[in-house]
Amino acid sequence: MASIHPWGSVAVRGRGFPDHTNKAWDGLTPDLQRILEVSLRKAALSLAIQTEIRDKKVAVELAGKGVTLHDWSVEDRKAFRQFARDNWQRWAEKSEAAGKLVASHIEYMKGLGLVD
Repeated sequence: MASIHPWGSVAVRGRGFPDHTNKAWDGLTPDLQRILEVSLRKAALSLAIQTEIRDKKVAVELAGKGVTLHDWSVEDRKAFRQFARDNWQRWAEKSEAAGKLVASHIEYMKGLGLVD
């Protein structure tokens, strides 16, 4: 079973997605499943690193142009995340798939220490 991010449509199995997703995954040989898992993880990591680098470069450029970037306090971030979670919960109640998606995202955020 792949454990790619929950709303990726490729190589996700057992996350509440339609049967055709699982059938496509199950149709791959174990070797191809592993190649796809490793490739997607590598691409995701590369994208995350490139994004972080680009964000830092742009922040430096903007600061050089006199733009002030604001960083929220820990308390403000916590309040915003709670507000967001309250709204996500309303969406989670709309369908089983939405509920699974929200639950997965909250678990992801818990794993990063962003929410309790």
